[in-house]
Amino acid sequence: MPKSANENFIHDPASRKKLRSGPSVQRSYVRFHNTTERKVSILWITYEGKPAKYATLDPGHFFDTNTYVSHPWVFRDAASGDELVADRHEVYYPAEMQPRQSNRHKVNITIPGAHMI
Repeated sequence: MPKSANENFIHDPASRKKLRSGPSVQRSYVRFHNTTERKVSILWITYEGKPAKYATLDPGHFFDTNTYVSHPWVFRDAASGDELVADRHEVYYPAEMQPRQSNRHKVNITIPGAHMI
């Protein structure tokens, strides 16, 4: 039976307490792209340190969001709850926007270790 996002978002209880969104000061515009063959749950970690589901992506699809550099995001297989990675990171923090940058940061969601195959 799949675990809920709350049960499975971070395995280490000490890390779970530390992971939370910081102040909403510096904007970032992101495009999350599901490069796996699985449905992916996209979870924003709130100011209280709880995962909030933002979207479920089908394989090959993308999701655009406006966020902040101090806001962590995590990614899970929607069916199994298995951890996925974004640009090889278990927890993704958006990159800062550069002056005159008009395009979104493209972030690939993959299976851990897939880049090594």
